[in-house]
Amino acid sequence: MDIGVFIPIGNNGWLISKSSPQYLPTFELNKAVVQKAEEHGLDFALSIESASDTTADDSSTARTIVLPEGAVNFNMGTLVGSYETVARMLDEIAGVDGTKGIMLVFDDFLEGIENFGTRVQPLMRSRSGSA
Repeated sequence: MDIGVFIPIGNNGWLISKSSPQYLPTFELNKAVVQKAEEHGLDFALSIESASDTTADDSSTARTIVLPEGAVNFNMGTLVGSYETVARMLDEIAGVDGTKGIMLVFDDFLEGIENFGTRVQPLMRSRSGSA
């Protein structure tokens, strides 16, 4: 299963909570997010603006990410649990027929990708050898 990360393009990334870390989506932050994602073997990074790309192929992630139909719709899904539990949940998602990938969003992007890459992904059967 491919795993990607949304890059934070709006004020405070994707979160409107005042209790989450507050930041502006600078070029430097987005560059660091993408580099951290590459470091941990994630497959792609995407901004929601990609959905408006008129040159994207009809089957591309940029076009299909906003479609309401699909094997698993995680538009607002939240995975909560220990690293082991989250790894098991992601492996279960990977096993659903028709699931090609999943997008991740973190309240603190750099820390979240680091934790995913070092603590969750190594426990995933579906991602063995990815990083």
